[in-house]
Amino acid sequence: MTENIELIARKSNDLIQNFECPFTAQQQKICMYLVAQLKPWDEGFQPLEVSVKDFCLACGIDEPGGRSYKHLEKAIQDFGFKWIKRQNGKKEALIWFKYVKIENGKITFLFNEMMTPYILYLQNNFTKIEFDYTAKMKSKYSIRLYELLYSYYYNKFETYEFILSLNELKQKLDANYKLYTDVMKRALLPAVEEINRLTDVFVEYQPIKEGKKVAKISFTIRLKSTIERIKLAGILDEYGKPGQFS
Repeated sequence: MTENIELIARKSNDLIQNFECPFTAQQQKICMYLVAQLKPWDEGFQPLEVSVKDFCLACGIDEPGGRSYKHLEKAIQDFGFKWIKRQNGKKEALIWFKYVKIENGKITFLFNEMMTPYILYLQNNFTKIEFDYTAKMKSKYSIRLYELLYSYYYNKFETYEFILSLNELKQKLDANYKLYTDVMKRALLPAVEEINRLTDVFVEYQPIKEGKKVAKISFTIRLKSTIERIKLAGILDEYGKPGQFS
């Protein structure tokens, strides 16, 4: 990742809230990094070129070369068709990239035009995500939960409560565990821990039961204080390059 340049990924809330996300942590970082290369004033998608070295470091791939190139190719290839699921049950298939080329230490990519309403020309109902926060995360659930909660967190100066059914949460996080205890231990606990330690917000959650079973999860999210965020900046600097944390 190019140092001293703030990378901001802008995604529509429609994409964040309705996207079925079977991506690994690394694929989510790749997606976030590439979306962050777009600028609000861009006129349509144009081929964009970035350093393979910076790209690999930012997205948690070891120093480029040999096996890492194959790893990168495989991660991008696996994007394929991905789905947005509507409330009426209908699905829309998305193809993220028109083409991706790796050559001479550079990676050139072009987003597919069908992604335009989700990541370009965004005027309202979208969320800005600082790539530096997600780059340090290890769990795929952390990245996904962070952007999901942030998309509902409209007033950053107030504490916000948000409730999701357990089934909806499992679907949105791609946490395909039958038991709530497994969802909690394998997805929620590591995700909330990383979000609270590595990002600008503090999250708490509380299970809500219907009868004897957990049916819903209540999330509380608040922006960390200025002092907390200043301390966080120092902590993130100590982590070194994002590539070490995937």
